[in-house]
Order: sequence, then structure tokens, then C-alpha cells
Amino acid sequence: MKSSNGKIDIIKAAAVIDASGTWSNPNPIGLDGLPVPGEKNQDLIIYGIPNAIGKDKADYAAKRALALGGGHSAINVALDLLKLQDTHSDTKVIWGLRSNKLDKLLGGGINDELPALGELGIAAKYAIDAGLLELHAPFEVKRNTKVADGLFINAFTEYDETSFEVDIIIVTAGFRPDFNMLRELRELVQCSEAQVWSSPEIHGNMSGVMKTQIDWIPLSIGAVRPTQGKVLAVMQITAG
Repeated sequence: MKSSNGKIDIIKAAAVIDASGTWSNPNPIGLDGLPVPGEKNQDLIIYGIPNAIGKDKADYAAKRALALGGGHSAINVALDLLKLQDTHSDTKVIWGLRSNKLDKLLGGGINDELPALGELGIAAKYAIDAGLLELHAPFEVKRNTKVADGLFINAFTEYDETSFEVDIIIVTAGFRPDFNMLRELRELVQCSEAQVWSSPEIHGNMSGVMKTQIDWIPLSIGAVRPTQGKVLAVMQITAG
């Protein structure tokens, strides 16, 4: 544990509750939960809702912007970008939804139980019907490539493939927990995205909870016999 003065202490605990939240760990572009080719280390890809009509205006005005997401955050981004067209008519807004459930997203309009969401839905529907933005639903990005004028997008739509260039991408695809604190644990549930079992040849710092798993090491794992695996496990546990 690192304190505010920079001191690091190691504390043993029977359980740890992670209340760090997800806000600083956005989901990537890929529908499978993984970054698409060309996504990492791109300075032209923004995650979350930027202040496009405020302090970040210069980054979006008169640009070709692709907003990715199927929620109300994406609607907010698209509507903010459209406001830039009032003073910068060459601002182009492209909106890509992961699914084609547009009606559900736009809500019940004036009858929506949450008035603010209803207003968002009405404004978005008007922009779509008026052709103020380019809508793709469903839309799945397969690759983005850095080019001289921005990013070249390869994507799948419902019935076909499409490709085009943009100046910037805004990703509003939600957030996920940060599992880095679990990286060195061995026995985890699958939903934590971590391995359930590891060979002792890979990880030497075994724990007692692993012994029942190690009793049946198959020959396919490094050609280790089950009896050798048992002895190795006991040695590792004893050594700490």
C-alpha cells in the first residue's frame, strides 16, 4: 500500500475490497472487449466525453469526427459536435452504434420517464432525420490506420463493409474494472479475466491452495510426471 507521502507498506489481509471504480479504465473499440488493430498509442482516439464546445473546441471544430457508442454518452458527444456546425459548417459528424437498436436508445421522447433522456432522444432523432450527421447502425470497427490526414477506418455494417477517413475518434463504449491488482493471484474466477491454474514450472511462488490442482498435472504440461509435480509443489510451498 502506498501512502500519500510515498511510503510503501506490505499488508496481509484475508480479503480485499476494490472500490477504485472504473472511470479511469475505458473499454476499447473492439466489440470483443479488445483493442482493434491500430487502436493502441493513437493520439487521435479520445475516450469519454470531451468538452467539444468548450476548452477542447479547437480539437473538433471543422474536423471529421467519428463518435462510437450506443448509449446516451454517445448522443451527448454527437449533439455537441453538431453544435460546432453553427460556426464551423465543415464539421462532419459520423455516429457508429454497436447495435441497430436505435429506437430503444432514442427513448420515449416527451413520454420518457426521465425527461432529460427524452430530450436527448428527441434532439438525436431530429439530427438523424434531418441528415445532419452520418449514422451507421450496427457498426463494428475492424481496423484503423494512421494516414497523413487522420485515421483510415475499416468497418463492418449490417450488410456490407465500409471504409472512410476521419480526423478524430471519440469512444464512449463504457468502462471496466482494472484487474491489475489480481495479476499475481493464481486461483481466480473466470470473470476476472485471469488464469484459473498455472503450471509450477511457470510460476515458482506456489500457494497451498494450489496443491489439489497440482496433484493431477498431465504429461502434456512440460512432460512432467504427476509424482514429480507433487514433490515440486510441496518443495515450493515449503520454501515459501
